[in-house]
Amino acid sequence: MVSGAYVDHGIIADAEDGHQWLDLTGSGVSTGTMGVTQTVSTVAGMTYSLTFWVGNAFKPGGDLGTISTVGLKIHGTCAGSFTNSAQGAALNWQ
Repeated sequence: MVSGAYVDHGIIADAEDGHQWLDLTGSGVSTGTMGVTQTVSTVAGMTYSLTFWVGNAFKPGGDLGTISTVGLKIHGTCAGSFTNSAQGAALNWQ
């Protein structure tokens, strides 16, 4: 969990909204599986909407890479893969 802006490798990383954001990638050279788990109480028969942002810090040839992908699982089953390849000198959110 990161509170406020963070600057590294010439990239300014700040929350999409508010003051906190979560780095799911760890170091730019990490290729292992990392993540976060959240439990949400639901009621059978109700419809729910899940929204989230995927940030990308673009630095080709550097240790930050060029794309960020988040895999979403619901009840341990893959529910989608979401990729952000936005470019720029700051953390870009999609």
